[in-house]
Amino acid sequence: MYWPDDAPNEETLEAFEAAFASLGYEPCDDGEMEAGYEKIALYAEQGVPKHATRQDPATGNWVSKLGDHVDISHQRVDSLEGGPYGDVCWYMKRRLQPD
Repeated sequence: MYWPDDAPNEETLEAFEAAFASLGYEPCDDGEMEAGYEKIALYAEQGVPKHATRQDPATGNWVSKLGDHVDISHQRVDSLEGGPYGDVCWYMKRRLQPD
């Protein structure tokens, strides 16, 4: 399992934000599709990170991995809220690299 060297290796919101920041993501206000950017959303339950999802910049759909061999696409980021993943607690984005 990969974890960035410059992020605390712990299950906290701060550590996950630092991990994604080390990959070029920066905080943003929402999960609305934004041309030229890829977005992620982090779900947490009682302040503990539970799940992350990535927005497909081509379609605006969200892509999630649910278990070892289950990948899903969902139109709304809030469609996974309220279950074992908790609720979306923040969004981040990074500029897409040109082809």
